[in-house]
Amino acid sequence: MPSEIFLRGVLEIEMIMECLTGLRIGGGPEAIEIGGVENIVIKDPLTRLPYVPGSSLKGAMRAHYELFSDKRIDHEVVRSPQKIRIHMCEDPNCEICRVFGRTPEKLESEGEGQVRDNMIYTTRLKVDDAYPTNDTIEKWKAFSPEGIEVKYENVLDRLTSRANPRSVERVPRGSEFRVTMSYKIFDEKDVENVSVVFQSLKLVEDDYLGAYGSRGYGRVRFKNISMRLKKRKYYENCDDGSKMTVGKETYNSLEELLREIEKIKEEIKQELDFLQKVEK
Repeated sequence: MPSEIFLRGVLEIEMIMECLTGLRIGGGPEAIEIGGVENIVIKDPLTRLPYVPGSSLKGAMRAHYELFSDKRIDHEVVRSPQKIRIHMCEDPNCEICRVFGRTPEKLESEGEGQVRDNMIYTTRLKVDDAYPTNDTIEKWKAFSPEGIEVKYENVLDRLTSRANPRSVERVPRGSEFRVTMSYKIFDEKDVENVSVVFQSLKLVEDDYLGAYGSRGYGRVRFKNISMRLKKRKYYENCDDGSKMTVGKETYNSLEELLREIEKIKEEIKQELDFLQKVEK
């Protein structure tokens, strides 16, 4: 009998991420100069402009959704010098592990060292690095060739009032980055979990991204959201008829999209037709 495991389609997601406050995602300095800024932001080595790594955004999405869910957070991905714990399990229906991924040791069935039959363990969600829009680059040129601001802060000794000044780089308020993601769909459960992607983005939006969030950094919002569904035929012969818009052409906000998420999922199910064999 033919395998029931195959890729049904890929949902491409695009949006703009706007910084409502200064954003700091750290990078390592190439060299530390006397009197220089130590807390620098990550920059593209070719353009020297800030960007948002896909790993940072995806990690924030996963972390916020794990705290939102009722899943246990007890898997140690780093044991020293201090523990780093996340949720990860062997449950084939776990929405967190299906959407965001598992480490290799979780792919093997307990006690057997074998990958379970008829299960797809590949990570569904891929998040690309996000680069500044052309309009943002033009705005940056007005005040900084590298598109960053330096914020000066002080830590005061509570008894002597002695100051310990420091300088921090961050991306300025109003900067925008183009965010792209892709989401693999193998079965109907994957369609149901599309909502996890947008719920996790909303949780990030209502909290913060990057460092120093409790000090007002990292407030962002996602807008101009669009989705395109690529069905199997697109990859077989690049048939444009197998690449279609899902939902509205553009959603202005996550709130607007999430209000229609059930309708969006039904549309995807209908287009991929889970009641029939995949088209050849």
